[in-house]
Amino acid sequence: MIDRVKKSALSAFIVLAACMLVVIFAPGIVMSSDYAEETPDTVLPYDDVITGTMDDFSERLIYVDGIGYRLCDTVKIFNPRNRMIKLENMEAAIDIKVFVNKGCIRKIKVLQYAQ
Repeated sequence: MIDRVKKSALSAFIVLAACMLVVIFAPGIVMSSDYAEETPDTVLPYDDVITGTMDDFSERLIYVDGIGYRLCDTVKIFNPRNRMIKLENMEAAIDIKVFVNKGCIRKIKVLQYAQ
């Protein structure tokens, strides 16, 4: 009888320990695999992808096809070769793809520069 109780308690402890390990480590594994290697074309949930002609840009706004979009505090900008560039290097950009999330542009990919 006592052996049966000990085995049941040990089994319950093992199951509880396994559940705790899953709860502790699973969120980190899932989150890191989803967002660690974001490429220039990665679309995150809730992203609106807008492709068009860039009319004008400033430090806080970009106009695509006549509509102004606010820039997020941290914006990733990529050239056609998928390399990161600075906002100042977008002067000659014609066609761009913007990724809008929560009301601001979080990522820009330049599709074509003026010749």
